[in-house]
Amino acid sequence: MTMIDQWSQKVPLPRAGMGELWTRLQDNFAKDDPRLWRYLAMFVLRDVAGWTLQQCSHALGAKPGQISRCLPRVRSELRRRFREEPMTPRIWDMLSDPDEPTAPEAQG
Repeated sequence: MTMIDQWSQKVPLPRAGMGELWTRLQDNFAKDDPRLWRYLAMFVLRDVAGWTLQQCSHALGAKPGQISRCLPRVRSELRRRFREEPMTPRIWDMLSDPDEPTAPEAQG
């Protein structure tokens, strides 16, 4: 898997570290809150797996508009909570939103 860095360059992510990342997300973000688990699922399906809003909508039983309104808040909250954690590479700085006009995918 790759992410886009601040210079719009693809950066490969090590597969070995992803398990730890997901565990930290689960333990430090979602915990036992079903609403936060749903937000985390929206984030993972849309931003990590690259699903369309329509696909996410079908999978989660939510309207595409609801998902598109929730995603910026989820991204912001994840960045806020994990900003100071030592991550190599710094995952949250690399995530791009294909719906934002400044994202490399949107400049096409």
